[in-house]
Amino acid sequence: MPSKKPRKPAPSKKPKRRKSSLGRLASYAVDTGIPDLAAEHDHYLYGTPKRGKSAKRNKI
Repeated sequence: MPSKKPRKPAPSKKPKRRKSSLGRLASYAVDTGIPDLAAEHDHYLYGTPKRGKSAKRNKI
């Protein structure tokens, strides 16, 4: 009977860490330089007058 060599244990593989949904979404963020983009998106998309505090500050 031939002698068998003892098996080496398989190297443990660390599971790849998946990004959360929010982390994946954040990777698509773009810095536009417009501080009120979320609040005034209608103004930037459709040209409507600004409505928020920033509109009051920018009036001359």
